[in-house]
Amino acid sequence: MDVKDKASDITHTAMSRVRQARLENAQEHNDHLRAKNDLLEDELKRTRSEREHLADALGRVRSDAAKPRSGRVRRAVALGVAVAGAYVMGAKAGRQRYEQIRRWAERIRNRPEMEYWQDEASQAAARTSEAVERVGNGVADSVQDKAAAAASRLKQASASASEKVDEAGAALNP
Repeated sequence: MDVKDKASDITHTAMSRVRQARLENAQEHNDHLRAKNDLLEDELKRTRSEREHLADALGRVRSDAAKPRSGRVRRAVALGVAVAGAYVMGAKAGRQRYEQIRRWAERIRNRPEMEYWQDEASQAAARTSEAVERVGNGVADSVQDKAAAAASRLKQASASASEKVDEAGAALNP
């Protein structure tokens, strides 16, 4: 064998080893992908099972919701939920936060600008109250006047009807 043949044999051997290594790598990668695929299939089965379970539960809830319920019970449940929510929120905030908010509100209330706005609000409330009273009195007077006018018209209509009945009675009994 000459050098060329030896070099050719070594090259073929090296290429064969490279192909073998690549094949083994591909097989390992394929095995890894198969294992990953199996895990994903298991996860998909679990997810489908959970979805079916939830769909069954939802179907039962819908069938229960179709039944008529007392409004009183619904209101009591809503009130209970509201009370529980307020309790939880209050418990989470805690006394320290409550005190912090109270101090902040007190500082705001005691600011000089706030006195001005409180006075303005009081004056506006007084003006509004007076305006409402004037309008209320005007409406009451108007209603009273209209009621008196309606009563007068009703008396006139009654008197007129009474006269016509008397005339008709006189005409029938000569």
